[in-house]
Amino acid sequence: MKKVLKKLIKPAVILLLLLLVGSQLILPRIFSSRLETSLSQELDDYEQLDVTINSFPAIKLLAGRVDQLEIEANNLVSDRLTLEQFEASYSNLRLVKDEEEEWQVSQGENTDLEIELTDQDLNHYLATRPELDILDTFRIDLTSNQMVMVGNLRFFNTDLSLQLTGKFSVYDHQTLIFNSDKLAVDQVVISTDVIEQLKDKLSFKISLADFPLPLEITEVNIEEGSLQLLGGTRE
Repeated sequence: MKKVLKKLIKPAVILLLLLLVGSQLILPRIFSSRLETSLSQELDDYEQLDVTINSFPAIKLLAGRVDQLEIEANNLVSDRLTLEQFEASYSNLRLVKDEEEEWQVSQGENTDLEIELTDQDLNHYLATRPELDILDTFRIDLTSNQMVMVGNLRFFNTDLSLQLTGKFSVYDHQTLIFNSDKLAVDQVVISTDVIEQLKDKLSFKISLADFPLPLEITEVNIEEGSLQLLGGTRE
């Protein structure tokens, strides 16, 4: 009997090792593809989307546990906002199946984050924002370390041309708030109180709270023609 058991142990160990190696090669690819499909359905649009999942042992993926997740995307559109470039890393994720049996991220830590938006992307997005309806026309330009908004509005039967400058600040790690610091109005004299009211009315926010993955934005930089969002919990 012992001899029989000894003969069975070696093949069993070999079979187990083959299963572990096979699952380590196959399961991450399967789950990467499934999560990529799920994310693509939650996004408005995208040009390129690459998802890479890693877990050890990979068998944990069957329980929805992901050690590492890497995402790279170009021209990703979420809630009408185009992200020219998107790169993010995640750790300790939990995946759950929704009603349609698609994998969704229920929790996880955003360890690294880099997002780039162009001024063209922002102009298209802000044209849909109701808080800027007081302007008849406007456009924004991203210059070194500030955003400049040039627009026109009707004020007491007078057409005003204005220029607003300001910067963005980060709120709750998923929202950008535009804070104006200077407002110039051409060809008309208006009171300081009215100028302050206009500055308040022209403030707006950009929310990424509905993005299908958790985001940890900690820093926003304005460069010539682009907005850089940086973040992550990794120091």
